[in-house]
Amino acid sequence: MLVTLNEVTVSYTDKKILDNVSFSINDNDKIGIVGINGTGKSTLLKTILGEVDIQSGEIFRKSGIKIAYLPQQPKFDENASIIDTALKESKVDNEYEIKAMLSKLGIDNLDSKISTLSGGEKRRLALAITLVKQCDLLILDEPTNHLDIWMINWLEKYLTKWSKALLLVTHDRYFLERITNKTLDIELGNVYLYDVNYSNYLNLKVERAEYQQANYRKLKAILKKEAAWAALNPQARSTKSTERLKRYYELEDKTNKLKNNMYMKNIFKMMLLLTMALFMSCGDDDEVKLPDTKDVNYANIAGTWRLSEWNGEKIDGDTRYYYIKFDRKEKDGKRSYTIYTNLNSA
Repeated sequence: MLVTLNEVTVSYTDKKILDNVSFSINDNDKIGIVGINGTGKSTLLKTILGEVDIQSGEIFRKSGIKIAYLPQQPKFDENASIIDTALKESKVDNEYEIKAMLSKLGIDNLDSKISTLSGGEKRRLALAITLVKQCDLLILDEPTNHLDIWMINWLEKYLTKWSKALLLVTHDRYFLERITNKTLDIELGNVYLYDVNYSNYLNLKVERAEYQQANYRKLKAILKKEAAWAALNPQARSTKSTERLKRYYELEDKTNKLKNNMYMKNIFKMMLLLTMALFMSCGDDDEVKLPDTKDVNYANIAGTWRLSEWNGEKIDGDTRYYYIKFDRKEKDGKRSYTIYTNLNSA
């Protein structure tokens, strides 16, 4: 094992980003990390790197492990030249290797200063540096940002052949599907590791959401009976029922907490259903067919699916599921699609 997190908790102020999280990364794992914005994907990466303080738990790293990391916002010396920065940061002995990687990613004029590069070019410079580093674990946070279609295709093939461990965060679900062999899902501070790629993870995720919803319904039915008992006139209760009343309040608290979580779990389920529809339905025509389910009411708003109702209950706030679809043309002439997904909840 390269890295193991054992009951790790990370908090900001009073919010737990990671709550008692445990999982391991093995030598040949290619893990895609998924979760809605703000769930802690980047925080998890920084925790693995040791850049974030943990409140409890332990992190074990293999002795001598080398990790290469692509952050979302790389920082460079603006006055240094591109080639000097690339050689210094990558620590490669062969100058040709880093120059070839820079060329693949569209970085030329290597004697120019970093300050002449755009934000997207700086990201590509950082990606080139990260890819040539010697490492046991490669961590990439949104590597397809600022890449054109040809670069994405090239990177996909490069990572498919990658023989060491990989942790990948990306909104490009097609990219995720083709590269990863495991999926790590971050949800409400918890982490669930599935030993499957992205499309199979979607099916398992929906099953888990439905299981959680069924448990909530059972708990709600029990609470209803107990609430009727608790509402009785005090004289109608037995003097020995103090413990039952205590259990009722505990049950009420548990049900309310689960109810609060169910809202987000239902949102996750909606996101997964729509992602599955988008992911599976993209073919030669441009029609996107949504799943036929009585649970979800949605409206098509110019590339946005808006959830307004769940199981007959109105959803408060503005919950929208955004997607972008565009062509990817392979050299063999076949047509495929990339689905970028995002979920914002107001």
